[in-house]
Amino acid sequence: MDEERGLQEDDRKSRPFRAERVREPNELLPIPEGGLITFGGLETMTALVEARLAYINGLYPCTILSTLAVMERHFARMLYAKGLESAKRMSFEDLLKRAKKDGFFNPEDESDLERFRHLRNAYAHFREPLHNLSSVRRSIKDDLPFEDLLHRDAQTALRLLGRHFAQRPYPELRLY
Repeated sequence: MDEERGLQEDDRKSRPFRAERVREPNELLPIPEGGLITFGGLETMTALVEARLAYINGLYPCTILSTLAVMERHFARMLYAKGLESAKRMSFEDLLKRAKKDGFFNPEDESDLERFRHLRNAYAHFREPLHNLSSVRRSIKDDLPFEDLLHRDAQTALRLLGRHFAQRPYPELRLY
C-alpha cells in the first residue's frame, strides 16, 4: 500500500509539469484524427506513442531514443519493402544514405536527419564530457542548463519526426 500512496503522491506533484507539456507533442508531431500507419509494424507505432508519452512525462532521453527507433524502423521497413534485404541489418547512417538515394525524404532534410543521428548518438553511446558530440559539451557551449538541453533535443526529435510524416503521403487508418 505504501507503493500505491507513493505513486499517488508522485502523480499529484508531477501533474502540473505534465499538464504543461501535454499539448506540445500534438503540435510537434500531430497525428491525424483518423490515426496513422507507419512502416515498421506495431513496434514502430508503439515507439511513436511512447516517444510522445515520454515527452509529456519529462523523460527526454527516452523521447530522443524512441524517436530514433521510429525513424530507423520506418526507413528500414520501407527499403525492405522495396526488396532491399540488407535493410534489416543496416545502421541508421546507412539507412539514411539509402533512403536519400531512393527519395524517401526531401534533400533539405538530409542535414537535419544527420544532425539528429549525432544528437541521438550522444545520448545512446558513451562520450567523454568534452567530446565534440557530447551533450554535456553542447550544454556548456550553449550556456544552457543540461535539463533545458535535454528538453530542446527532445523537441527537435519530435519536430523532425512530425515534419517527416507530414510531408509524405503516408496512408491513414480510420480508427473506430
